[in-house]
Amino acid sequence: MVVSYWEMCRRLSFRRVEQDLFIKAARLLFCWERLRDFVPAYREMQKSSTEWKNLETVANDFIQKWNAQSPGGLRSFFRRVPAEP
Repeated sequence: MVVSYWEMCRRLSFRRVEQDLFIKAARLLFCWERLRDFVPAYREMQKSSTEWKNLETVANDFIQKWNAQSPGGLRSFFRRVPAEP
């Protein structure tokens, strides 16, 4: 449910909400960090290279902006993300 929520938000973000405002939602990175390693296997299982592509795109955009604006801040953020659910 969380993944589909962020997928939907990403689709809407370029239509109704300014992207910079949308990507400030750091919760998206928590979701992406939990899924990132699982995504290739999930795409293979689904036989679709585009599964969760919207989530991946906005997370990577967010990561690039964060690194540009606050070097080291992202590393600190990811240390707070638990490795296990």
